[in-house]
Amino acid sequence: MYLRHVSLILLTLLFFCLFSACLDNKVFQPRYEFLAAYEHPPQFWLEYHPYPPAQSASSQPKVRAIPQNEGWTDLRMQRELKQFQAAGISTLLLHVSPEMLAAEHFAERLQKFHTFATELAPGLSIAPVLCPTSEGMRLSVQNTMQYVERLGFLQLPASLKLQGKPVLFFGGQIELIDDYKGARSYASLPAFLDDRQNRADSVNIAEPLTSAQGNDLALRRYQGVFFARQLQLAYDHKARIIYLKSWNNYEAGNFLEPNSLDRELMLQVLELAQNALPQADER
Repeated sequence: MYLRHVSLILLTLLFFCLFSACLDNKVFQPRYEFLAAYEHPPQFWLEYHPYPPAQSASSQPKVRAIPQNEGWTDLRMQRELKQFQAAGISTLLLHVSPEMLAAEHFAERLQKFHTFATELAPGLSIAPVLCPTSEGMRLSVQNTMQYVERLGFLQLPASLKLQGKPVLFFGGQIELIDDYKGARSYASLPAFLDDRQNRADSVNIAEPLTSAQGNDLALRRYQGVFFARQLQLAYDHKARIIYLKSWNNYEAGNFLEPNSLDRELMLQVLELAQNALPQADER
């Protein structure tokens, strides 16, 4: 009788494990079909935070990156650059605050990141995006550009160039005052993305926060369905630049990187979307 009970328990555990595995496969192996009528494939730009905004206290469940990051270390840089290369990212928009830009260690970290990028993700372009820590910040373009130039932040190996000039983007609600006359370029990121000539579409990973669903990340991310719909909409618009928001903005719930909530699901969705694009031998 004892052996019979043990056998039943073992069979029950085996069934539970198999059932859980099936559920996991169903959740983490997306099956979406994308239609992409492109003659030339679009560029994928990615919002990236070297020091990501923390998840808000009201957001549930609590999520962390896998593996968990402790600072902008060499190991993390190398790992993420390989992931960007595998994900087909052409341009990385590196979001930093004015305080971060002025930090003593930041120049060394940024230079190391560019060095790794040329080795591990050849062809990847990197542009800094200066983001305010508060709404309505006012910045002198002339002073900011001179400061950035003095530190050499726009002369690094993988710097993005627009019309042949390295560029500094300004993000968020920054009021830019005075004019700048110099050899570099600057632009408001929202204005750049809204410019019809650039044919850019912004793609969020999670649905915007609503009072109906609350700050439930699982509902807002919806097993990749919302992200897939956003990508297909960008394809329908024949966007030339698809701006992915973002790699690791946990405050907004928009994170593409592997994480404890849905593992690598969003990267799998992106891969499926890119597989629908024309290949070089098809054009």
